[in-house]
Amino acid sequence: MDEWFTDSSAACWTAFNLALAFGLVSINVALLRDGAVPMWFAALGIVAGVASLPVAGQAVSDTLARGILISGPLWLAWLIAFAVRGFRG
Repeated sequence: MDEWFTDSSAACWTAFNLALAFGLVSINVALLRDGAVPMWFAALGIVAGVASLPVAGQAVSDTLARGILISGPLWLAWLIAFAVRGFRG
């Protein structure tokens, strides 16, 4: 691991990634059940959340940390779709 990655920052990033993962999955499952959004939108959020789970292990593995290369763009795509849907009303 890099020098800047201390134990306290590792704990913070782990907590962030776990919260992000569970939050994305929970919100999108609820939106899907409610029928408030199209299936593709909720599926994108669920996939982004599930892809964020392994990244929480970045404190112990560089391989898991590299998962951000997949989960980051997925989360960003979901966020952009969320913003576009919000502007459309």
